[in-house]
Amino acid sequence: RLNGRVEAFWQAYLAAEAWAVADQCDRLLSYAPSPLGFPEEWELEFDQASATLRLEYRLPAPSQLPRVARIEYDEKRKELVESPFTQEEREWRYDRVIYQLVLGILLRLCRGDTAGHLRRIAFNGWLEGQLEDGHKGRLTLCSIELDKAEILAAAQASSQDESSVLGGMGFERFYRLEEVTPTFRIERLSRPALPA
Repeated sequence: RLNGRVEAFWQAYLAAEAWAVADQCDRLLSYAPSPLGFPEEWELEFDQASATLRLEYRLPAPSQLPRVARIEYDEKRKELVESPFTQEEREWRYDRVIYQLVLGILLRLCRGDTAGHLRRIAFNGWLEGQLEDGHKGRLTLCSIELDKAEILAAAQASSQDESSVLGGMGFERFYRLEEVTPTFRIERLSRPALPA
């Protein structure tokens, strides 16, 4: 009775039932390609009353980005020589990667909202584990809440305006691994079983 389950899900989604909207958003994230080696871990919930999707998403740590700018063959030494990124380049690249990753996730959810259920998305981006600065455990790196229109406008913005459009989330901060206070916490949804 697969067709019955699909129909039950689709009817629940069209009716904007919280569990079905959350499940559809989960699918959008699951099917999207992710850079090799980046974590793919998140929690989400949909608040039907405010039409807000709340998403907590694990972000890559600075150590998960490449450190080598180029590899060249040294004729004199007869070996390959790595040229690492400078610290400044590494910081700039990490900040840009995080910003673009968050923007890409938010856009994917907005564009995949074919039924028009999402009015706002609240996003917490976090790191976990042993970080380069000695921090252990979970650290919330960014927390923003934006209207769908603001997110779609960010896609149209030039790179010079990105940080002002996307909730003031600037590039220069992420590499410092400064913890921010999350604007929300996810509560687990109890999702009803679909008919067999």
